[in-house]
Amino acid sequence: LKCNLSEVTNMCGSPEKAFEISNKLTHVVLTNGGSDATFIERGQPSKSVPIPPVSSLKSAIGAGDCVAAGLAFGIEKGMTVEDAFMLGLKLGAASCQVPSSSGYDEAYFNALITQT
Repeated sequence: LKCNLSEVTNMCGSPEKAFEISNKLTHVVLTNGGSDATFIERGQPSKSVPIPPVSSLKSAIGAGDCVAAGLAFGIEKGMTVEDAFMLGLKLGAASCQVPSSSGYDEAYFNALITQT
């Protein structure tokens, strides 16, 4: 399940309730705008995941969709869910570097994926 913190709070009533529900799912990934994201794997403690820096925010519209797309792409390519989430976060950050919701900064994204 991929949601942002506002969505999950609206659906579940509180972030704490969302964490309770997450125990019924294999993986939950939560984004929180420009703040750290959260990765939850059933039976494991949740992990705070720093998001890649956005040096020049042009528009955050579509960033969450880019995170979801990167997550799905990574899983399809055989990455672990956690690694696929990191890929999605990098794609989401790269999408914030352009002034529209229909693209991403390819050079910035390529620089992010070469970092460990």
